[in-house]
Amino acid sequence: MAFINPEVLETSDELQDSEEGCLSFPDVYIKVKRPMRCKVRAMGLDGATFEIDGEALFARCMLHENDHLTGKLLVDFVGPLKRQMIKKKLQKQKAADGDEADA
Repeated sequence: MAFINPEVLETSDELQDSEEGCLSFPDVYIKVKRPMRCKVRAMGLDGATFEIDGEALFARCMLHENDHLTGKLLVDFVGPLKRQMIKKKLQKQKAADGDEADA
């Protein structure tokens, strides 16, 4: 599905607390509390505006991707100590990947 200029119209008061990952941070998982349901309005590839309701994982995915559009990253959900630990983990992964490329 393609969502052009999405707008979150509604979110539920009911929350779910679950681990999330992100392709921007490989092998990093962070517990994030998000609404259980949301409604989004967007334009599709055909230029038509549509509204879609999401629940559970689908709602989480739409809200996660919307965070990217507003400049919020997964690591913004943690404190400075955990963020530093994630940074070190990613640096180690990058160094290990560089060693494998040299072999």
